[in-house]
Amino acid sequence: MTTDGKSRQGALAVLCHIRNASIAMTLIEILVVMGIMSLIVGAIAVASFGASRKAQIRNTEALLGKIAQGLGQYRFDHRMYVPSDTAYRTYPLWQALDGQYAIDVKAKFKYAEEGDTYADPRTGEAVQRYQYQDAWKMLIRYQCDPPYQRYTLTSSGPDLEAGGGDDIQKAE
Repeated sequence: MTTDGKSRQGALAVLCHIRNASIAMTLIEILVVMGIMSLIVGAIAVASFGASRKAQIRNTEALLGKIAQGLGQYRFDHRMYVPSDTAYRTYPLWQALDGQYAIDVKAKFKYAEEGDTYADPRTGEAVQRYQYQDAWKMLIRYQCDPPYQRYTLTSSGPDLEAGGGDDIQKAE
């Protein structure tokens, strides 16, 4: 009986070892699975970065379109576009379009520099000046020279450099 018991225990141990070996994964198999998973995560990250960049471009184009719409309304009323300053900032543009002409743009896309104020022509009180920003938090450039019948709105684009080849423009 002892021989039978030993052979039975031995056979049971062999069966358990075979069953455990078929369930367990080797280190190589684990590394292959991790490699495949990292490729999938990398592909998703690249795709989402591209989608984010496209969304920023679309948002900036929409902003320039809204400002252009306000400029069109201003031109209809005044028979000219808003004159730009020598540095092509959007201060004069914001002052002219604030409220009446660019309602949607007013609350969402403006930027103030601390301590930079102007006297409101309607009330005479000091008011903070604002400039419009693109999706990358860069200031939008506005140019409208005499006789004030054409303008150009420019965002520096994703590379954050004016004239970098990926600038976003809206012109009349």
